[in-house]
Amino acid sequence: NEDEHVQLSALRALARLTPDSTDVLASHWTWFCEHPGSRNRIGVILAIGRLAGDRPDAVAILTALLPDRDPEICKAAAWSLGKIGGAASEALPKLRELVKDSPDVLNSNYDRQSLQRSLLADNPRIQFERDRWIDREDPLFSGANDGLDWSRSLAEIAREAVAAIEAGSQESPPPAFPN
Repeated sequence: NEDEHVQLSALRALARLTPDSTDVLASHWTWFCEHPGSRNRIGVILAIGRLAGDRPDAVAILTALLPDRDPEICKAAAWSLGKIGGAASEALPKLRELVKDSPDVLNSNYDRQSLQRSLLADNPRIQFERDRWIDREDPLFSGANDGLDWSRSLAEIAREAVAAIEAGSQESPPPAFPN
């Protein structure tokens, strides 16, 4: 289907119905590459970090996104790598580079967008319309930030990802999403 929202719904359904399929990651990555101007790319990156099962291909994909020019893409990729944990240890050199090379300053473009989002979030009409289309039970896309504080710097998020990966190296892998 050519409609982006239909495509995203299909990705969510694929991730829920066949979480261990190799097609799930490939479909997310294909969608990401085919929609370079979409505002939904961040949500897809975050969803990739939440996919169940062994995810070595996800680690490679997310690591490749770390040097992106868009700081929000980098933040989402770093955060997702941290969510993967110990299995993402091959990303540690790139994440450490981000910690070292990224200024510990906030992304001013995001701050403007964040202010606008918070003002719109208080509007009852917008809340109603948003809630009509967001599946609060969807473990991949509901509350897409899932603890990611966008107001923090890229260096801070990368530092947390490094800590999570290093800590996860000594732990067992996280359980898959319940169906």
